[in-house]
Amino acid sequence: MKRADRPSILLVAAVAAAIASTALGGPAHAAGASAETVSISAGSAHSLVIREGVPYAAGYNGYGQLTGSGSKTTLTKMVGLPSGVTALEIAGGGDVSIVLGSDGKAYGTGKGSGGQLSGSTSLRTLAPMTGLPPGVQARSIAASGGGFTLVVGSDNKVYGTGDNSSGQLTGTGPRTALTPLSGPAGIEIVEASAGAKHILVLTSDGKVYGAGSNADGQLTGMDTANKTSLTPVPLPDGITALEISAYGNSSLILGSDNNVYGTGDNASGQLGGTRTARASLTILPLPSGVIAKQVSAGNRHTLVLGSDNKVYGAGAAYQGQLGVYTAAKAEATGVVEVGDLPAGVTAIEVSAGSYTSLVGGSDGNVYGTGSNTEGQLTNDATGSYGYYGLHRLSIDVAGGTDPPTPTDPPTPTDPTPTDPTPTSPSAPSQEFNQTAVAQLVRAQVHVPTRAVPPMLSPVPAWFTYAWNVGGTPVSNAVTFTPGPSFVGKRLTVTITAGRDGFAPVSVTPPPVTIAAGQAPAYSGRAKITGNRGAGNTLRVVRMAPGNWTPTPDKLTYQWTRDGKPIKHATRSEYKQTKSDRGRTIKVTVKAKRAGHRTGAYTVRFSGR
Repeated sequence: MKRADRPSILLVAAVAAAIASTALGGPAHAAGASAETVSISAGSAHSLVIREGVPYAAGYNGYGQLTGSGSKTTLTKMVGLPSGVTALEIAGGGDVSIVLGSDGKAYGTGKGSGGQLSGSTSLRTLAPMTGLPPGVQARSIAASGGGFTLVVGSDNKVYGTGDNSSGQLTGTGPRTALTPLSGPAGIEIVEASAGAKHILVLTSDGKVYGAGSNADGQLTGMDTANKTSLTPVPLPDGITALEISAYGNSSLILGSDNNVYGTGDNASGQLGGTRTARASLTILPLPSGVIAKQVSAGNRHTLVLGSDNKVYGAGAAYQGQLGVYTAAKAEATGVVEVGDLPAGVTAIEVSAGSYTSLVGGSDGNVYGTGSNTEGQLTNDATGSYGYYGLHRLSIDVAGGTDPPTPTDPPTPTDPTPTDPTPTSPSAPSQEFNQTAVAQLVRAQVHVPTRAVPPMLSPVPAWFTYAWNVGGTPVSNAVTFTPGPSFVGKRLTVTITAGRDGFAPVSVTPPPVTIAAGQAPAYSGRAKITGNRGAGNTLRVVRMAPGNWTPTPDKLTYQWTRDGKPIKHATRSEYKQTKSDRGRTIKVTVKAKRAGHRTGAYTVRFSGR
């Protein structure tokens, strides 16, 4: 799941203006409280929610993945976080739950016999995971249904522990502590996602890498051998990735064009179209006029948060995970709208699990549809298939410093005639506690630049961004994509965080210099045609701009004789002279694109 402060989508619900007065089920008040829900995660048979910095869980608890003992049919507070530490992100795997704490540590609970919690012991309380180098803090987390977990560190590396049977943690052999994954040098990883036996990572420049099983093409390509090192996942020409999501044997990528791309297992139509596996990224079509804001991969279904703030899904629907069920629609190979939220409530976050779907609503509540065999969707459907439409999950927030019920607000004290005018309830009265600094990572032409906000406690309700290039304001969007004219200029961003009752905090990370875009790379099968001999013409073929990624604006040619340039031989064809007899003839093609480094490819003439 996403951290509450991820800039790619809005994960924080606005406090509802009007609050329902009656909670649905559960022994205590909630499901309707004004508290903010900031992160959700659907596991295999359990549901996880962060509200007001506190983690809650419901469903199956056979291994302690909810903490404590016994399964829960209402969202119940998890235990184990140290005093003063709040939860920023939560992730559910097969039989584990991982929480990212405001102290920069990852905490785990549940089944640990395979090393997935670091060590080899199962836990029934949240405990720190071990293995990160000294000084490195956890920035993001992911949990697999296949027995391993991932942590992205503040050093922009990804660490993994647990099962490694398909090389998903790179190298060979299982891990019992968080261990850095191997891959190309210099990549800056900002996000990770875990499938059953494969992983995806997203870099700061919008590239995607994967490792592990490729049995169904989930890492793209026809080579089904395991990838034991982080390997590039090719994206469509000119597209960078904004978000990744892996589950089972499928992979989803939200592109910079706001299309959803999928590859891998498609047995239930979760990637759209015919129920056959994909070996390359294909687009999942959305309704006309709708673009994607967030994606989430489930076991055999896909969820998409649309620009209209509605939830769409494709794939398996037989347990209600898409909010509908008929004998003719046990699977949806086209996109359908998932259920109905209450009037006036819109969706702000989605999470797909094994057989359930969770939706974070703008009213601060969490809604779910699908299997409820373990009570993971709460209330009275335990032991049945569950819900075939979005249902509000109940949450127990009783005890401690949890929020009061909406029907039992604190009684205000009447001021005496000599009291000063009371302070407005919304006036800032508290300050955030900052536990990690903001980052502005690499900036490059034609690549969306992301700013990583500071880690604050409690979790802010909103962030704003003010981008500046060379002293000139350029954007207030969440991300900024530099154009060719910005190469070499300094980029800064001021991030402001706020929350009702807290003084806003503004931070400006150190500036970065905007680098030229990646050089066009050639991927065709060029060759030189023609015969040797003075007067005969040689031509380089299969060298069209479409064979380069990204597509160049212009191609230039330089023919050489024994490595030395031939004067005036600067076209795609070359007429030989007597001087070429017995010499090595080559042509170097350079690909130029505005604002990018120049790419080059050399072809040798092998004819007679």
